[in-house]
Amino acid sequence: MARKLIYFINPISGTKSKAPLLKKIRERTAEQNLPFEILHTNAAADYQYLIEKIESEKITDVIVCGGDGTVNQIIFALIGIDINIGIIPMGSGNGLALAAKIP
Repeated sequence: MARKLIYFINPISGTKSKAPLLKKIRERTAEQNLPFEILHTNAAADYQYLIEKIESEKITDVIVCGGDGTVNQIIFALIGIDINIGIIPMGSGNGLALAAKIP
């Protein structure tokens, strides 16, 4: 099965600019010839549309770029869905990433 990715960026997590991250995501994913989409998180944490999107577009991977709260919100919406989940720590504390030994 061909991979297809969604990156979720939380534009207000952490203190660093997201511009370098966006550039690197575009470059690295394009180098691998993987189809991808970059979406922004929403303040209401409403991700119910994700299940239908994943199924209809055959998404294989969701990569969350944010802090622990962002990761929690998106993963909660994906409970029961067979999908690969990645984390790019971008929060101010990144407790989950530290515990999981994600650099």
